[in-house]
Amino acid sequence: MKLTPGPRSAALRISFALVVPLLIVSPSRGADRLPPPGIAIPESEREQLTAGAATLRKDIDALAKEVASKPKLLTLLPEEHFGLLVVSHLEGSGLRFKLKQAILDKYFPDKRAPRVGLPRPKKELDAYAGTYLANNYCRTCADGANEAQRFEIVANDDGSLGLWDDKWRQVEPLLFSSLDGKRRIGFMRDSAGTVMAVSAGSWRVLERKGH
Repeated sequence: MKLTPGPRSAALRISFALVVPLLIVSPSRGADRLPPPGIAIPESEREQLTAGAATLRKDIDALAKEVASKPKLLTLLPEEHFGLLVVSHLEGSGLRFKLKQAILDKYFPDKRAPRVGLPRPKKELDAYAGTYLANNYCRTCADGANEAQRFEIVANDDGSLGLWDDKWRQVEPLLFSSLDGKRRIGFMRDSAGTVMAVSAGSWRVLERKGH
């Protein structure tokens, strides 16, 4: 698809995602023979299939190397013999996480009872409130911290924390869950006991401004 530059093109954001389902085959399971015994494959077709299989093998090997360097992008369910890799070109978008969660909810729903947090006094939650920076900003750039994405954590009157347009309640010290109990965020304190960072898992880590 070709986009013609124009006054609206700067505001146009198109998200693409590549979903790669990975079948994790048990070592004890033997592969079925193809074609079945008694059915011959013409030589010309055999050559095409062999060449196609070789190309596929190269693609799989290349993907395996890329995934090996980015293990946090890979979701594995060994007991289901299944793995999933979702890659999106739009940095900062939640597309990858939403798509992954939709697939897991559809085919592998979590049957565990959600662990829901409880309200805490606002004065206690004030220790977590403040401005946080996405910690993947350039550390060697003069304006690295100034250019970093900023997120506000607020202590709500209903005993929850506000972050990423959602509310979080404390499950245990430094650990909070979303109101539906399906997602978690964890905080870290420094040696002096001051809250210094929060993580939602994987690379989603925020560090407190000025810490």
